[in-house]
Amino acid sequence: YNGTLTTTNNTFKGNSAANGGAIHLHGGFMEDNSSLLTANHATVNYGGGIKMGQTDLLLSGTTFIQNTAASHGGALYSSGDSGNPNTVEIGNSLFMTNTAEIEGGAIHVSNNNLKIFNSQLTENSATNGGGVFGMWSTIILDQDQFTINHADLCGGAIVTNNGNRTEIHNSVFTGNTADEQGGAIRAENTETIITASELISNISLEGGGAIRIVESDTVIRLSQFRDNQSQTGGAIFSSHSPLLVIDTDISHNRAVTLSGTPNNEHG
Repeated sequence: YNGTLTTTNNTFKGNSAANGGAIHLHGGFMEDNSSLLTANHATVNYGGGIKMGQTDLLLSGTTFIQNTAASHGGALYSSGDSGNPNTVEIGNSLFMTNTAEIEGGAIHVSNNNLKIFNSQLTENSATNGGGVFGMWSTIILDQDQFTINHADLCGGAIVTNNGNRTEIHNSVFTGNTADEQGGAIRAENTETIITASELISNISLEGGGAIRIVESDTVIRLSQFRDNQSQTGGAIFSSHSPLLVIDTDISHNRAVTLSGTPNNEHG
């Protein structure tokens, strides 16, 4: 509690606990450089690899593979409080094949300032937010790759819910899927900015092949939406949301029925 933990070039493998399969911290600060966390498991709730409560975190070159959580945050779970959000910065890191039963296959944050840059999130899965699930948080993504993440319900790559702001810059979302809404991204009640990013070949079954926007002021500029598919809104499905799209290529997306035929009502 309320301490400082620094780890470098370590391996955390096959550990399990009720929360924080490998590492569980409350308060203070943690920094990791170039460690591997693999096959760790949170047996009851949160953070298959790491669980942080009111703790700031800096990760550089950290790898998370095949970690699992019984509820939230297959690799990483970070929870702050409304008056004192956690600061979490992740750079040059890899999250692959992590799973959470409920939210945030790789990462779950609440009351956080989260920044992820130059990192890869691949083949992670959860019921909601296959890659990242964020609530009551500010999330900034820059030069990241989200590929082949899956949500059983919403947000194949990312869900942001009741957040302060979500910014996505210079990032690529490819081959992400959701069985309901937002093949790559689902944003609700969160100011959302997307710039210079590519959303390609993402699929959802019910709405927003690339992105589903609900009650969120959204600006998209200098980006590309291509070959995305959904029943409603092949690329973008927005409701009750001011949406501004500038200098963006939206091409070869499809709104289709579940049988695979074009949906002329929503095409």
